[in-house]
Amino acid sequence: MEIKQLRYFIAVAEREHISEAALYLNVAQSAVSRQIAQLEKELHVTLFKRIGRNIKLTDDGHLLLEEARAIIERIEHTTSRFQINTSSTHDVIRIGYQRGAIEQVLPGLIQSFEKDLTMTVIPSALSNADIEHQLQTRDIDIAISGSLPKLLKQDIYEHHILYEEFYHLLVHKSHPLALTERPTLAQLKPYTLFQYDELPSDIHQILYRDVSNEVITLTTEGFIRHIILENKGIVIFPTHLSLKQPLEVGRFLNLDHTELRRSVGVTFRRDNQKPYLSELIALIHTLLSKETTYY
Repeated sequence: MEIKQLRYFIAVAEREHISEAALYLNVAQSAVSRQIAQLEKELHVTLFKRIGRNIKLTDDGHLLLEEARAIIERIEHTTSRFQINTSSTHDVIRIGYQRGAIEQVLPGLIQSFEKDLTMTVIPSALSNADIEHQLQTRDIDIAISGSLPKLLKQDIYEHHILYEEFYHLLVHKSHPLALTERPTLAQLKPYTLFQYDELPSDIHQILYRDVSNEVITLTTEGFIRHIILENKGIVIFPTHLSLKQPLEVGRFLNLDHTELRRSVGVTFRRDNQKPYLSELIALIHTLLSKETTYY
């Protein structure tokens, strides 16, 4: 039994739906199903039963949920105690961020901050779920990400919105939507959807709610060019990214009139007393003000 299996199990148990748990964890549904199946195999029990479109815990599932929560809570408590007492981390500030427009400015921000100080800043690209977890365990000091509703219910965390990110579509010029000036998300339902790299989990949730289609990941520009040239579907882009070489048969369609957008903010613990932490947060505000919009 692994810690990851327990985290996946808790996510499914709390949401009673594998697809919603996968969105929260920012992983594929197949990965969640595989971990749950492995857990059932190791324990020789059935943890869930299907009722309609949802799944419900069995009696064994309820028992494991109680134990799993206690195990995770103990691990987080132990990790936090050792990290607080480790002096070697005192001069290191760790930033957890969700991939996006922030990647364009974060290196320069860190270089500017470290130039005149003895502090070291270490950035880590994380999913929203990992950011929430690592803020709680103090593995990171600052988060730059989309909304973290679970944490923001707790007074110990402070959150400020910095800017908004928007998205657009890339289609073949002969695609049925190519001449649509303001396409709605509902109009995407009949088509195969692709994403350039991995979209943030909160954007996935909007697509799952309004479109319900599977979104296939493309990791290189070569694959994107192939999909568009062969008119195989629609590619969803964050607007801060662009193709290195123009695609004559492609057309970009803005989605800034839809709900497919996200507010990116900075989140931190109010009880974090690391030196120069407040100065770094102030610099983040200065360089990433909430008036900034990434188109």
